[in-house]
Amino acid sequence: MNVQTRKDLIYAKECYEIIGLVFYVFNEFGYGHKEKFYQKVISEVFRKNKIDFKEQLQVKL
Repeated sequence: MNVQTRKDLIYAKECYEIIGLVFYVFNEFGYGHKEKFYQKVISEVFRKNKIDFKEQLQVKL
């Protein structure tokens, strides 16, 4: 399988890895669940794949 990657992304490898994991979660669990469910599952998948992240950060608008 030949996959083309965009060269204009700063962190292309990381972007593709994260997007792939999110699609994995959606394909495994499907649609229709509450957002909190997806957040929990994605955070578990990120931890298993050693992706450093922070949850529920507050942003001033």
